[in-house]
Amino acid sequence: MIDHLVLNYSWYIATVCLIIPQFWFLNWSNKYARYFYVNCLIRGFFPRVDVSRTCFFGGFISSVIVGRTLATVGELSLVICIQNYIKQNLLVYRRYQRHSFMSVFLVTILVLVNYLVFFLAVLAEIYSWTSVIYRDNNYHVYEERIWLAMGIYTFLMSWFFRETIPTVKNYRFNSQMCSITLVYIFYMLLIDIPRYQQRALDQEPPVSLDVGFWELFECQKISQNSNDYGISFHLLYFGIAPYVLDRIVFKSWVIEHSFSRNI
Repeated sequence: MIDHLVLNYSWYIATVCLIIPQFWFLNWSNKYARYFYVNCLIRGFFPRVDVSRTCFFGGFISSVIVGRTLATVGELSLVICIQNYIKQNLLVYRRYQRHSFMSVFLVTILVLVNYLVFFLAVLAEIYSWTSVIYRDNNYHVYEERIWLAMGIYTFLMSWFFRETIPTVKNYRFNSQMCSITLVYIFYMLLIDIPRYQQRALDQEPPVSLDVGFWELFECQKISQNSNDYGISFHLLYFGIAPYVLDRIVFKSWVIEHSFSRNI
């Protein structure tokens, strides 16, 4: 009995222990970062598996409609923060290369691409909603592949900035971003996407729009079984990602208010 409780609750307790300090150690002043933090806070305390309608606790706050709405707002806000990080670095790069026509042309193209990334994130959210409404994990696979592509994009941009912007103390974060995004890419390739592919193989036939929509408002199954949840996903997403985003937002602020204005 004790072993059963330790196995099924230890991952949840570990996630909560990572979430609680976020009240004090994160900077909540950035609007978009705050949306992501709230998303992680509520979904971390009330875990759920959207497609199977499985919830760790009962109640409306654990329902799919609440979780998916929070996820959509939070994840799009996360993308906006990363876009701003890339934008500020592009401004610094342009100023360092201001006498080069090709650098101006390159920055123009990269700024356009950076704006288009948001619409790619919107497409990922559409796939996610389609998956949870129809209870079809195949759309989750498409969604995760988009997030993987965006991770690769962030890695390439961070590597580009690391190589082209003169190395000073405050720009070493570009090297750290390369490491962070590389870990994310391997996680998506080796764990996240294969998990959804397996769920797609094991799932029951998709439901209709009418049935799937009304199921979003209540849990179909209450379970504390660790096998029902993606433990690594919960720890990394709700426990670790807010701290990473806090660092990204801070470095973006440093670049915007110091380097980009004084070059």
